[in-house]
Amino acid sequence: MNKLYYESSLAHHGIKGQKWGERRFQTKDGSLTPAGRERYDDNDSKKVNRSQKRHEKKMEKKLRYVGRAKGHADYENEKIAESQKKHEDIAKRFDRVAKKNANSGLGIKSDLAKFAADKIRKRSENQVEKRKEEAEYWTKQADKMQAKADKYATKKRVDLGKKQVANAIKKGRDEGYENSKEYDKRQKEDNLREKLGDDRYDKLQKIKEKVR
Repeated sequence: MNKLYYESSLAHHGIKGQKWGERRFQTKDGSLTPAGRERYDDNDSKKVNRSQKRHEKKMEKKLRYVGRAKGHADYENEKIAESQKKHEDIAKRFDRVAKKNANSGLGIKSDLAKFAADKIRKRSENQVEKRKEEAEYWTKQADKMQAKADKYATKKRVDLGKKQVANAIKKGRDEGYENSKEYDKRQKEDNLREKLGDDRYDKLQKIKEKVR
């Protein structure tokens, strides 16, 4: 019966022209040779570049958060202006009706129209107050996030260009605005479902789909 024998060995032949006890990038006293300085300086610069890019990426992320908060505030301020204009237009219509009825001697109808106008203005004030609170909250959040981003930039010595900063904030701002818009839309749908009930709400959605 034939037997196979395996011989395990570890061999190192070194580098051609190199003598034992010598190093490629160091002299005998331990200092770097010209090739060693070039090699290690290059490695250090690569490490610094990687670290700097990582810090810049994190800084951009922080600036996007700043932009998102500003986007939320932008949306709330926009809805405040829309709400004020919409309710004031309706209230003015009732004012005209009240005046017309008063001139015609229809006192009761005039009073009802005035009451409706006052009710609409009051409703507008309530909605605007809530929106203002939201806008102020997000404005404060944006200021806090900006302060944190500035502190990080100083600590890590991150210096992004003006264009890069503006782009990061704008991107976040657009995201924040759209997120607020979607949230507002969902809230309206949830409120409508609560008022109508599930069955009537589902029927309404089917009618909307047919109309589309």
